Amino acid sequence: MCIFCFLDKQNQKVLRKKAEALSNSYEQSLDIYKKIYIEDYKKELNKNICIEYTRLKAQKDCIKEIDINKIEKVFDVFKDVYISWINNNTSNSKEKVLNFFKENNLLEEIDLNNVLMFRARKSEEELKSIDMLHIPFTKRFLIKNQRYSLSGRPMLYLGFTPKYIFKEINCNYENSVYISGFYLKEDCHLKVFDFRYNLSFLINDELDPIFNKQEKEILNKNNFEVEIIRSIAASICSFTKKGEYFNEEYVLPQIVSEVISDEKYDGLLYTSSKTEESSKISPLIDANLVLFTKYDKNRIYDPLYAYDNDIIQKMFITNPVNILDFKGEKYNTFFDMREIKDRLTEFIMEIPGSMLKEAILNVETKHYAKETLEKEIFFLIIYEILLKYEKGRIELYENNKDL
Repeated sequence: MCIFCFLDKQNQKVLRKKAEALSNSYEQSLDIYKKIYIEDYKKELNKNICIEYTRLKAQKDCIKEIDINKIEKVFDVFKDVYISWINNNTSNSKEKVLNFFKENNLLEEIDLNNVLMFRARKSEEELKSIDMLHIPFTKRFLIKNQRYSLSGRPMLYLGFTPKYIFKEINCNYENSVYISGFYLKEDCHLKVFDFRYNLSFLINDELDPIFNKQEKEILNKNNFEVEIIRSIAASICSFTKKGEYFNEEYVLPQIVSEVISDEKYDGLLYTSSKTEESSKISPLIDANLVLFTKYDKNRIYDPLYAYDNDIIQKMFITNPVNILDFKGEKYNTFFDMREIKDRLTEFIMEIPGSMLKEAILNVETKHYAKETLEKEIFFLIIYEILLKYEKGRIELYENNKDL
């Protein structure tokens, strides 16, 4: 192991589990995680780089220049935030988090225009596009505690790969599950806070030759200190939940969510706690997006008011597809996948700069879609978008609007 192996998100997942095993409470887990992290960080920084990271010799020198006290402070701040919350001082907790973000230049946005997103829902009843939005305001009583949202608060959770949206809902591919594609309409924008475990200098072009290269190039310009500090904070907010009624591991991410909402962001991006990916792969693959909803106080007596109108106006949602339609005899009657794939192949040959082209190429990688069923559902969603494009209803070019 070397410093880059140590920093990999999968190794941090192991360290968090070790801290949990040695503790009796969440605050103890935070304290033990800090001790393990700092001890191993110092040890690995003095070792030679592993062969697979020989390209990062200059980056190691940059890491050595980071003040270890700044790294220790990340753990101290979030432990203090949690203790303040335990002592019923939520306002102090939020103030500490906001100050931490500002002092470390972490209040960055990420552009999600021309990015395809997904949502999956378990349902025995047939769903329409509108049903793939957040839980309606009129059914808030159904909303449980979630990592970045409190009970009773509707939020829209989206993912970026079929593989991980199915993981998030514990899909076994045997039950009725619907999936839709989401993307921002042309000229619409979301202000999204980037809170992923993301060390861009670890991304390997050979392992990840296609996915989101533009993002990698932009993130590589960031200084190492900012990336490492943000990733530690993101890791602290990724402990596995243990409780059934109260999830102490959700307190810190929920405070982060409140702070970001107060700062007028539309949502935040975070790394799935169920990730199986290394930090060598694009951090968008295993990311989740949580969008905050806005409730209009002037419509409390409107019987038709159920969803955030701003999200409806900004997002295009494809027709939901049921995974059961891709199994058994029903499958061959519903879809001609060969024709769909042939048409999509023609499309990526014809159009050089489309969001869809990148998405089609990505789905062939194991990181994006693991199961054949995931890939074929994805192809169908892309095909629906393509058909709408051909009818002139939406614009899918980034830099080719004159074509």
